[in-house]
Amino acid sequence: MVPEERRTEALFPGLWVRENLTAASLNAHGTSGVLRRSAEQRTALGLIDRLGIMARDPEQDVATLSGGNQQKVVVGRWLTRGLGCISSAGRQPASMVNARPAGTAVDNWVNGGHV
Repeated sequence: MVPEERRTEALFPGLWVRENLTAASLNAHGTSGVLRRSAEQRTALGLIDRLGIMARDPEQDVATLSGGNQQKVVVGRWLTRGLGCISSAGRQPASMVNARPAGTAVDNWVNGGHV
């Protein structure tokens, strides 16, 4: 679910883009409760590239990204879970992903590809 108020309901301001992207899939990025930063980094770099997230690097504070890039981070977080459906809770669902690269990546994922 991508809430309309992503800044207060979906993001973890003060944490990095990497941490926000992998927050929903911590089990996939660690063993025995210990996170593997290298695994998180690989996932984050892949999503940044595939979704076209405009960030200096994965360790940029997510709060410093533009609104559209914050949306992509929220969508990317749930894509790491392998969810079959992503919905937008708001009055303007079409604005959930407003940049072509993200839309293309989401389309590919929904149609059976991998992000």
